Amino acid sequence: MKAPKFKKVTIYDYSHYEANMSNNGGSYGFWEVFEPVDHDQYDRSYHTTAEFEYCEFCGQFQRGDCGCGRCPEKVSEKEVLGLIKEANNDKSDEVYAEVEPWQLDLKKLRRRIEDHLRKTDNVSDLIFIANNVGVSISE
Repeated sequence: MKAPKFKKVTIYDYSHYEANMSNNGGSYGFWEVFEPVDHDQYDRSYHTTAEFEYCEFCGQFQRGDCGCGRCPEKVSEKEVLGLIKEANNDKSDEVYAEVEPWQLDLKKLRRRIEDHLRKTDNVSDLIFIANNVGVSISE
């Protein structure tokens, strides 16, 4: 199982945005946020500059319940990569992607892994890990 590529991805669309009309004048900015929930799945949430009720789960303006079920939409990592590419290929400055990569403290991560390995006595776990990192298990 592989880890997700991104900690967070935000796709902005300000192509119809006008600062003096961005709250209740009809010229809003929109953005979608993708956050990993599994190794290759992301939750999508929708946002806007408008001050009106807006469903973060389906991206629709509504009064009361919009009927979407209020569950985040699941998106594959492949689809997120396509949306990043599409936003970055836009010729305007109004549509763009912001990608937040994982910031790992490698020393701390290595220490935690080593601590875990020292404490385990499960042979099958150790063999599985050895095979995945390319360590020979022959005597």
